Amino acid sequence: MKIERVYRFSSRIYVAILIPSFLGVFVSTTEEPRWEHDLASFSKLSTKPQPSPSYLSQNCAKSITDSMATCSSEKEQALVVYNPDPLLASLHETEHEFRLEWTGTGRSLPDSVKLQQGGRGTGATTWAAGYILATFIAKYHSNMEEKLPRTFVEVVKTRGQEFKFEDRTVVELGAGLGLVSIVLGMLGSRVVSTDGDETVIPFLAKNVRAYRQHMKHVVKVARLHWGSSEDVQLCMSRLPAEGVEGGTTVDIIMAADVVFGQDTRVWEALLATMLKLSHRGTIIFFGYSSRYDLDKKFVESLSEYFLTAEIPSEDWR
Repeated sequence: MKIERVYRFSSRIYVAILIPSFLGVFVSTTEEPRWEHDLASFSKLSTKPQPSPSYLSQNCAKSITDSMATCSSEKEQALVVYNPDPLLASLHETEHEFRLEWTGTGRSLPDSVKLQQGGRGTGATTWAAGYILATFIAKYHSNMEEKLPRTFVEVVKTRGQEFKFEDRTVVELGAGLGLVSIVLGMLGSRVVSTDGDETVIPFLAKNVRAYRQHMKHVVKVARLHWGSSEDVQLCMSRLPAEGVEGGTTVDIIMAADVVFGQDTRVWEALLATMLKLSHRGTIIFFGYSSRYDLDKKFVESLSEYFLTAEIPSEDWR
């Protein structure tokens, strides 16, 4: 699959604001994150079924516009990007290749990443916000401060943090096929790459393993169902014990296009998991393609717990 065909379409949608994608950076503003959610209550989510590739191709109405389709039934409603060739077809591809532009690495890194694709859910492919976030980090990791408001950067520094990725402990939520985790691994981060879809995990592990020779640290893969205390503890156990006083802490959390649907319990579980993994200085990079009102409401909920700043689109193109 030629990535230009898939992501030229996605990028054009973003520029045209058909399905706008936003990259938000969130920094904890509390000494200890408020923990008002009982993780156990989210451990057995009964979510709406995610649309499969066959469902999309068979049931999406193609008459809305050339770039959108709506899928609806009595049980679910969803807004999805529609392009019969290549986007929907890409869900059936077994391999994708993604171009990357690196700056400030001081060494040669692959100019593209090939990902093996498989699984049954929406995590079985790489969506637009994931590609945007990965390319943004690859290109601007060495001058990230220049892309953010000065006051925001000052707050980050007062908390003993800085915008760098080498040797930082990173947890990616909803990693899917692992593109963002692979980029971070190549930049020297200590990454725990997680996903809640057990059918995706083998492909995620295979993809990150394929680029081990370009990484300073091994990218670890773990299943993490949002809201599951057991999975959160498993994730924490895989972190390097190099935090404050020898404890395990998360420096950075990554999440891009991780929710597809309007089940509020899923969003609540995501927020609860982010809070559980965060400490005073944790930075969260969150990218999403705006499909529902809940996307914006989730960002509003994050603002109750985190200082937020949006990265203008002109700064990551």
